[in-house]
Amino acid sequence: MKKSVLGPVLAVFVASLALASHASARDFRVAGGIQYVIQGTKEKANGNFDDARRIFGKAVTNLRMGIENDPKDGEAWIYLGQAYGELDSAEQCGAAYAEAISRVKADPKMLKRATDNRDFFFNDYYNRGLVKYQEATKILPAEEIPNSTDPKAAEAKAKLAEAGALFRQAVAVNDTRAIAYDNLAIMLALQGKFDEAGPVVDAGLAHAEPKDGAEYDRLKNRKDSLYNNAVIERLKANDFDGAIAMLDGILAKNPNDYSVLARAAETSFAKAKSLEAAKDEPGAKAAYGQAAGYFGRAVGAAPADAGKRDMMFNQVIACQASGDGETAAKVAFDLVQMDPKDASYHRLLRAAYDKMGAADKVAEQVWAILGLNDNATSVTDLPGFIAGVVKTSEAGQALATHGPPDDVRQFTSGDTKVDVWYWWGKKRCIAFSGGHKVGAANFGEFAADAPLAPAKPATKAGATKKG
Repeated sequence: MKKSVLGPVLAVFVASLALASHASARDFRVAGGIQYVIQGTKEKANGNFDDARRIFGKAVTNLRMGIENDPKDGEAWIYLGQAYGELDSAEQCGAAYAEAISRVKADPKMLKRATDNRDFFFNDYYNRGLVKYQEATKILPAEEIPNSTDPKAAEAKAKLAEAGALFRQAVAVNDTRAIAYDNLAIMLALQGKFDEAGPVVDAGLAHAEPKDGAEYDRLKNRKDSLYNNAVIERLKANDFDGAIAMLDGILAKNPNDYSVLARAAETSFAKAKSLEAAKDEPGAKAAYGQAAGYFGRAVGAAPADAGKRDMMFNQVIACQASGDGETAAKVAFDLVQMDPKDASYHRLLRAAYDKMGAADKVAEQVWAILGLNDNATSVTDLPGFIAGVVKTSEAGQALATHGPPDDVRQFTSGDTKVDVWYWWGKKRCIAFSGGHKVGAANFGEFAADAPLAPAKPATKAGATKKG
């Protein structure tokens, strides 16, 4: 079997149906339904398919009526699942077997019957799906089908659609098997239906078992490969809008998918860089703004703090490039609040304040950054250092006002030695040299009312534009 660019479709299962004799002393309609199942199975074995189907229909009617009277009869549910399976009613078959399994789980033999019988119908749908997939790949190689202009591509896609329908029925019979979700997602992706494939993977990850098995791991890896392949192909052709439209289609159905949001942000950012290189400044700014929007959405969807901070960092850069200095500063400010000891966040905030035109805050940030630079060292004996501070000095007055600092970083600029005192909880620092205050920063207070940068004269009288 050929492998698709999205990964291999897994091999055929062996299918076999475990039959059993009916139990006695039960509701007469259940007993009659069981007899119909046995009779229908014999007619099917003799090739009398129309008669068999009619008899299985009677089995369903009788079993449902009997189960309504005695829903605790686990074996009746097993036979009902079999009858529905023979009628090609995958959803009802799966529901009946799920109910049966929940009711007979304390009986190992009966549980094995239920699971083996369900596997029979699952395997039947799954195997037929594989056959349709193989038929499609005989028409065209799987990796060529999605973007092929060959007239035969339509026929190949039709076969993939048939395969997908069968894999979907396999999922309906047993929604705990990751392998069926995986192959269904592949069939959809090969037809270009990425917006449908993504939710299938999500559903599989939510329901499939065992969650530590190879099948589940394949499904986890499938998610990224589904849209990454499609995005990469479009980016190779510089079709940024096509890639973004595809990602938007996925997000329309799952708006909080972190991976897709991050990919959409990166794709929009790449588009902006391309427009920037082409000297299309308005287009680049708009694309940077679009990237900032995706980054902002990804912040809320991030599964962990590290991912959230990465998205916020990128959002600041995109906002700055789009000309939205105030949003950039607000997001950078939030990063500093989350981790005031990270020098890169302070640098980002300084640059954002600069774009915003908050000159005083730009100057403040310089002192916060200087003490966090690599050439600055922390005072190891902080209690001893504090004990040596002259109480009448400006440093002593700061000590009396703010209390002992949490950290003191020292650096030398030329012949001048500078001590930067940090109060991390209070989000402030003060720089001293020889006991005299030389600078300070309050990085727990946002420059909300800082004036914007001076407006530059526009080409037309009476009009201005913000720099």
